[in-house]
Amino acid sequence: MSADGFRHLESGGVTMDDATRKECWWRIRSGKQEEIVHPFIEERVPFGMIPFVQATLLARHLRGDLEAYPSFLWK
Repeated sequence: MSADGFRHLESGGVTMDDATRKECWWRIRSGKQEEIVHPFIEERVPFGMIPFVQATLLARHLRGDLEAYPSFLWK
């Protein structure tokens, strides 16, 4: 992406042109598909699924299946 795709408005806001918006969308989408090894469950998980995995672990903790909630810290 380049700065040419962004436009500063008089109100202080910033907008993107359609080409920049599309490129931004694809970069975010491809980043969600990258796999990482989750430190607690020790399985490969797509990065976009981390919120779901963490919600599942929180539910298990609240039900009493897990003694402590394993937080996820991304470095």
